[in-house]
Order: sequence, then structure tokens, then C-alpha cells
Amino acid sequence: MKGPRAPEPAATPATKTSRVVALLSKPAGATLKSIMAETGWQAHSVRGFISGQLTKKLGFKVKSFRRDGERVYRILPKTARKKPEKENKP
Repeated sequence: MKGPRAPEPAATPATKTSRVVALLSKPAGATLKSIMAETGWQAHSVRGFISGQLTKKLGFKVKSFRRDGERVYRILPKTARKKPEKENKP
């Protein structure tokens, strides 16, 4: 008989992109400071990532607002981020 199994190794850590998306997908959003703490990035890197990667490359609609003096970002639901349909040109 074999003894108890050793615990499975932890899954590979999620990418920084997936961690940021998870933070911003919460209904309350995430503060700039919390995103910086999660990723280890500086403020300008977080803002550039949100602008370039999330909005331009991945097509998310990200809302930015201030709450209690802190910058907060939140990904809007899919219904609020529909892309306009392109016209078919002959």
C-alpha cells in the first residue's frame, strides 16, 4: 500500500494581465495603488498598460474615476463596451 499522496504543485502563477483584469473586473474596481502593489509596476506603467494593452489591444472599456481622493479603474460590463459596426463599402 502506498502512503498519502504529496500535494499537487501549485499551478503556474497567473499572468500580470490576468491579475489586473481580475482586479478591474470587480464591481468596485481597483485603485491605482492596489494595481501597483499587485504588479510591482510604477504608476506610469500601470496607466500605460491600461491604455495600450487593455483598451487598445484587448478591447476593454475601462472607466477611470476618483474615489476618496484616489484614482480608481474599472472594466465596464460587455454590454457597455460594444464596438461600433463597420459599414460594408462596395
